[in-house]
Formats: sequence, structure tokens, C-alpha cells
Amino acid sequence: MIPSRILVAFDGSDLSARALSMALGIGKAIDAEIHVVYVIKISDYIRFGGHAGPLERSGQISELISEHILKKGIQMEREIAGIAAEYEIPVHVHKKIGDPREEILHLSGIIDADLIMLGSTGSGGLKDILLGSVSDYVARNSPVTTVIVR
Repeated sequence: MIPSRILVAFDGSDLSARALSMALGIGKAIDAEIHVVYVIKISDYIRFGGHAGPLERSGQISELISEHILKKGIQMEREIAGIAAEYEIPVHVHKKIGDPREEILHLSGIIDADLIMLGSTGSGGLKDILLGSVSDYVARNSPVTTVIVR
């Protein structure tokens, strides 16, 4: 089956940029829609319990989160647009907040993706051993073909 909708997870890393480039090349060759999602994981910026994160101490949590999301969104959109410009095909960009693993899978169902592409961080470490990486989780739980770019 030739995919008609490709979802690419993008986090700004070199491997996610490589996955996006590969998806754009495939999409252009087979005339598939390209959807790109980036997910802002709020838990990276706020700690619950124990030591307070910088946002908890500020007293202006919602304002700082909104400002960060806006800045991060602009940065990601610029990076995505820069990569997509080389291929001269339209790209649908989706911005999400939450757990990247769940948001990628959820969006793939909403847009009826035929293929998911994402980079592997290759970070390893204890966290990935205990929790699994985003790419591994998506590949194990996706009902559609998933390509992990290494």
C-alpha cells in the first residue's frame, strides 16, 4: 500500500530533521500529504513535588508557559518551513502539548496516517531502559507502519 498521509514527529533534533527530509522526499515522489507534529512536554519545565521548578517559583505559571510555547512554536515552525522549502510541497504543522508518545499516536488516528516517521534520539541511558524511548513506544503501539530514523 502506498501511503497517502505521512505523519512526521519533529523535535528539532538532527534525527527528526532527517526523518522530515526523508518523509518530504517520499511525499513528493508519491504525492502524499505530509503532516508534521511537534509536542511540547510541559513536565520538562515544571517539577511536581520535591524541588520547585523555575515556573513554580515565579508565581506567573500560565504566562510563562504561554510565552515559552509561543517562542518554541515559532522556532519549530521556522525549522520545519526551512526543511520543507527545499521540497516545494505543502506541509501541515500540528502543535501539541503533552506526552509526545501519546500525542503522536493520537494525531496519527485523527489524520488517518498511513505511515509515521520519527527520529531515534539514540540517547539510551537508564530512563530509556525503564520507560522506553518515544520512538520505541510509538513503533510498538502504532497500528500503522512506523519508520524510526537512526
